[in-house]
Amino acid sequence: TLCYGFGIIGRSYIDKSPKLRKKLAYALETYEKYENASVMIGRIIPLCRTYISIVAGIGKQKFINFLTFSFVGIALWNLLLMLLGYIFYDNIEMVFHIYDKYKIFILIVGVFILIIIFIKFLKRKIINK
Repeated sequence: TLCYGFGIIGRSYIDKSPKLRKKLAYALETYEKYENASVMIGRIIPLCRTYISIVAGIGKQKFINFLTFSFVGIALWNLLLMLLGYIFYDNIEMVFHIYDKYKIFILIVGVFILIIIFIKFLKRKIINK
């Protein structure tokens, strides 16, 4: 709910900044189209879990709707995690074996993806100057 408050406060700043409004236009249009569903689904997606609260605040979603759909999304995420824990508990040795076998590969792919994202970010910053 703290991030939701940041979104509400940030809305006045966004309204005063045409440059920032232009950058956020697509995200806000998409949010407004799927308001409640975007909060619920956003709570399930790992990196989106926090930021969807800010977007909901910026979009001035009714607080009761924000709490309701956040609760549903968080409950689904926790249910999924508990279900995976229940399924893999009996096979924990197999999980660790697979993890040990592929952890270097996963680390290399993750670092490679982060480098690509960083390069795209730098290109975008250079082009926008």
